[in-house]
Amino acid sequence: MITTGLFLDGFASSRLIAFCAISEAGDLSYCDRILRVVQNPNVFSWNVAIRGYSESLIPVKAMVLYREMLVSGSCRPDNFTYPMLFKACARLCSCLMGYVVFGHVLKLGFEADAFVHNGVVHMLVSCGRLEDARRVFDKNSMRDLVTWNSLINGYVHCGKACEALKLFEEMKVNGVKPDEVTMIGMVASCAQLKDLDRGVEFHQLIGEYGLEFTIPLCNALMDMYGKCGDIDAARVIFDSMRKKTSVSWTTMVVGYAKFDMLDEARKLFDEMDKKDVVPWNAMIGAYVQAMHGKEALILLNEMLGANIMPDKVTMVHCLTACSRLGALDAGIWIHGYIKNKMLPLNVSLGTALVDMYAKCGNIEKALKVFQELPVKNSLTWTSIIGGLAFHGFANDALSHFDKMVESGLKPDEVTFLGVLAACCHGGLVNEGRNYFDQMTSTYNLTPKTKHYSSMVDLLGRAGKLEEAEALIRSMPMEPGAIVWGALFFACRMHGNVKMGEKAAQKLLELDPEDSGIYVMLASMYGEAGMWDEARKVRKMMKRRGVDKTLGCSSIEINGIRSVLPAQRLEKEKAAAKLAITQVRETSEEKAMTSWDFCFAKPGECSAAPTHLVRQTRGVEGFGLVALKRLDWKHMNYVYQPKILTVGDGEQLAAEEVQQSTDTFVFPDPLFFFLIFSNSVKGVRNFNLQDHPIGSPLTLSTSSKQYVHHLQKKYLLSSFYLRPTGSHRTSAVCVAAHSGPFPRLVVD
Repeated sequence: MITTGLFLDGFASSRLIAFCAISEAGDLSYCDRILRVVQNPNVFSWNVAIRGYSESLIPVKAMVLYREMLVSGSCRPDNFTYPMLFKACARLCSCLMGYVVFGHVLKLGFEADAFVHNGVVHMLVSCGRLEDARRVFDKNSMRDLVTWNSLINGYVHCGKACEALKLFEEMKVNGVKPDEVTMIGMVASCAQLKDLDRGVEFHQLIGEYGLEFTIPLCNALMDMYGKCGDIDAARVIFDSMRKKTSVSWTTMVVGYAKFDMLDEARKLFDEMDKKDVVPWNAMIGAYVQAMHGKEALILLNEMLGANIMPDKVTMVHCLTACSRLGALDAGIWIHGYIKNKMLPLNVSLGTALVDMYAKCGNIEKALKVFQELPVKNSLTWTSIIGGLAFHGFANDALSHFDKMVESGLKPDEVTFLGVLAACCHGGLVNEGRNYFDQMTSTYNLTPKTKHYSSMVDLLGRAGKLEEAEALIRSMPMEPGAIVWGALFFACRMHGNVKMGEKAAQKLLELDPEDSGIYVMLASMYGEAGMWDEARKVRKMMKRRGVDKTLGCSSIEINGIRSVLPAQRLEKEKAAAKLAITQVRETSEEKAMTSWDFCFAKPGECSAAPTHLVRQTRGVEGFGLVALKRLDWKHMNYVYQPKILTVGDGEQLAAEEVQQSTDTFVFPDPLFFFLIFSNSVKGVRNFNLQDHPIGSPLTLSTSSKQYVHHLQKKYLLSSFYLRPTGSHRTSAVCVAAHSGPFPRLVVD
């Protein structure tokens, strides 16, 4: 064309520009170069170039070309120019640019054109300006099916299903016959409202209107039936489809997962021939939703093995699984993968990382990730506040709450759960009352049962049992087991048997099959010396056929997590004793005398192999039972001298007990509490749950003797504990040491 001079012909050059702009084999950059070389390109050339960029990955370039078109003055925009510009604005969600273009439309008198009018409505709907879109819709009498569909689907997209249904009725009154797009919007509205009867009506209307059951329409119907609770009807549609897309398979997988039918969901998933990232995300999300975190992480490995690159949604699902499992090593690997693949750290992914580190015991890393996030929403702040509260950093949690409010974000009910938990862990009664009152007075939030439970727990731990009971009586809803349980625990803690009996009676009325209530009630009687009453509770438990629920423990060793029930642990006590003997024989120095659990100071657990133990009930010998499966050479490397251990075999010799002073100061800057293991013979329990940081602690005589005995025996300068998040669980001593050491987190 250049050598023959045909390139100079306006018609020929415009066809070349059109080919480069909108054909599948085209090249937009080449189209742009041609457009700048051609002298005085006509309006068709500008329009096809604008259209090409409006449908490309860089729609903003369409707006740049429009500006150049106006500046050049070679031609004037026509009614075909503006629909493409409105489409670009819609894809950019730029309402400001859309209003500017709309001003040009009004100035040039194109507002009555049907294509331009539809483009304006579509742009306003895409930008979320439904009220403006409705005004434009009502003022123009030239409305075709496209206009109705744009506004209907706009309402559906913004979650206003009722408005969409009303508009459909207006559409029928105006004599406009719906098409496939209309019915997809109507079916989606029924899915949002979970209105099965209305959804069935629209399903029948599709046939009455003679519409074809296309793949998108069938997918919408399956989604509606799944969300409305009729998974069998969804499966009938799925089986009747001659051709199924990835969306079809994924919709059924999600539908089965919603009803906890994971086997059916996995069967469909495995039957898919070609799977992109979307069905993988759906199946992983289904496992996470059903609390099958281990299976979700296994599926992630299969996904990587299939050379499918995970996206942000995958990472959020898997980080949630790690949070629920306490799988710190897996969470760290996922964080490293995000960095290596340079996945953008948006708000949802950043929040998932903060939540994972906080729930897996590494609050320092959670704080670091939180501070590095460029954008934070209320969920991000809530995660870090809850994490700090869980780890016992009450003042830090409250300061972060204040910063959240200062940033202009409004806290929700979940945020206040974290705030009240912080007050509970820190023993901040007055602050807790203040924040509880702020929920209604400042933020117009109605406290739920969990908020009342937190307040009862806070007041109960502080010994204000009467005030806690009065708060329960003032509740606008019926107190649940979580509220009475908090009061019952406080009564047992402070030895108020009379009030504890009332709380226990309420708990037994709510759940007479809960073995924990009987056990705690019998223990409370036993601690009060009321042995006859304790025996009566045990007999009542036996008479009602209530069996004590067995606890279970889990250990993660180099990323591999195993769960062991208490029954199995009991059978392996002999193995634990044998393991102790083996460790002694293979150590150059005496490593330990007995084992319960060991803690490590934060930051001193970098060497491999890493051991993370999560304990729900004080099961003696758990660590060694699980570690027994390891190569003992690894244990030699991990367990060096200067280890502090406590167990049911620990015996204190009188000559080893050092004379104690009146007080003992915990030098660690973090806030910790301490309860000696009940299995330690001859040692009285003592509690530091509300002990201020760095202040002297008065111990009982036997406890002081034991502390100094451990200092002398193991040459230790300080003791510290990781926060456990629950004062109901017995924890044990921790010692400063050098070298690798297992990390222990107590539920």
